[in-house]
Amino acid sequence: MRYSLKRFGIALRSLALFRGIMALTVVLAVFTVKSDASLSMNALQTSPFVNGFLVLLVSVLGLLLLVGYRTRLMSVLCFLACGLATLLGVGQFGLISGILLPILFWSGFLPLGAAYSLDSAMNTQKSLLPTAIVSGATVALMVQHSLNYWLPKALFWSTLVATTEPGAVGNVRSLLWVLGLLSPLLVLISLRLNFYRSVLVAAFVCIHAIAILVLRQPAVLHLLAIALWTIYLPCSFWEALAERVNTPARQGISIYYDADCGFCKKVVHVLRTLLILPSAPLATAQSDPSICADMETYNSWVVVDWQQKRHFKFEAIAYICSLSPVFRVVAPILRWHPVMSAGTRFYEAIANNRRRAGLLTKPLTFHASSIASSQLENWIVGVCFVTYFASRLPLLIEAFKILP
Repeated sequence: MRYSLKRFGIALRSLALFRGIMALTVVLAVFTVKSDASLSMNALQTSPFVNGFLVLLVSVLGLLLLVGYRTRLMSVLCFLACGLATLLGVGQFGLISGILLPILFWSGFLPLGAAYSLDSAMNTQKSLLPTAIVSGATVALMVQHSLNYWLPKALFWSTLVATTEPGAVGNVRSLLWVLGLLSPLLVLISLRLNFYRSVLVAAFVCIHAIAILVLRQPAVLHLLAIALWTIYLPCSFWEALAERVNTPARQGISIYYDADCGFCKKVVHVLRTLLILPSAPLATAQSDPSICADMETYNSWVVVDWQQKRHFKFEAIAYICSLSPVFRVVAPILRWHPVMSAGTRFYEAIANNRRRAGLLTKPLTFHASSIASSQLENWIVGVCFVTYFASRLPLLIEAFKILP
C-alpha cells in the first residue's frame, strides 16, 4: 500500500515549478482580452472601477503566489478572486475557470512554498524537509489532471483534437484521443520508471507548446496544462539537473552580511533562494576580520567567489545573478554601464537608510515550519474530492460513450 501511494508523491521542487507557471497563467489570464464574446454572456454587469480593482487584486495575488509569499493563503485568495473574476467576465477566466478553480482549491492544501519561495527562504527548518510529499491533496491534484483529459468538456485535450479534421488525418485525430486517455495512466505506472516519466512530461509539454505557438490556441489554457504536467517531474530529474549546473563557481561562492542588520540577513536569504543557489554559505562579516574590514570600508555586503576575489555593492548582485541557473541571462544587462551606475547609486541609498529599508522586509519573518498535512486536512480534501468526483462522474461516463 505504501508503495502504491508513493506514486502520488510530488517533489517539492516540482511543486515550486507548478506554482510559478500557474501564477503566471493567472496574471496572464487577467490581462488577456477575451477571444470569444460568448465567454462573458452570463457575466455580471459591473462598473469599470470594480473590474479595474479586480484586475489589480488578481494581479497582486498572482505575483505574490509567484514569489511564494504565504503560499497557502495566496492560493485560497487566488481561488476566491479568480472565481469572482469569472462571474464578472474579467479576462479569460471564463475559459479556464472550470480547470483553474479546482486546481487552486487543491493547492490550498499543498506546500507550494516549500522550495524556491520567500516562505522557504525564511524557513529555518528547510534542511529537515523531505524531498517529496504524499497527501490527500497530491492524489486529488493528479486525479484532477486525469479528468482534464478524460471529460468531454475539459478543454486541455478536446480543443487540441478539434484542430484535426476527420478524413485524411483521421488517424491523427484518433491517436490524439488515445494519447489523451492513456497519458495520465502511463505517468503513474511505476516509481522505477522515472526516466520514462520525465520523457512523457517533456513530450506533452512540447505538444501543448506547439498548440500555443503553431496552432494559435489560447495560451492560458495550455500553460495551465503544462503547469500540471510539471508535478510529475521526479526527484531524480531535479537531482540530475542540480548536478549538471553545479559548477566550481557555484560551489565556491560565499556571501557575508552585517550581523547587526536584520534587513541584510533577510535579503541574502531571499537572494540565495530565488536565485537558486542553495549551496552558497551565508555568514556574518564579523566572523572574519578581513571581511569585516572590507564591509566597513565599502559600506557593503561582501561576496567572495571561487577564486577568492571579493565583490561589493551592486556589482556583487550582478555576479551572483551570473551564477544563477535561471537568472544568469540578466547578468549582462546588470553589468551594462548605465544600469551598473544606477544600481550602485540605488544600493548606496539603501545601505545608508537600512532602517527605512527594513520596512520593506518587515512582512518576512524567520520561522520553523514543516510541510506535513494534518489528518484533518486530509479528511477535508477527501470529502471535497469525493463530492467533486461524484459531480463529474456522469460527464466521465458520457466521455467514454463518445470516443471516436
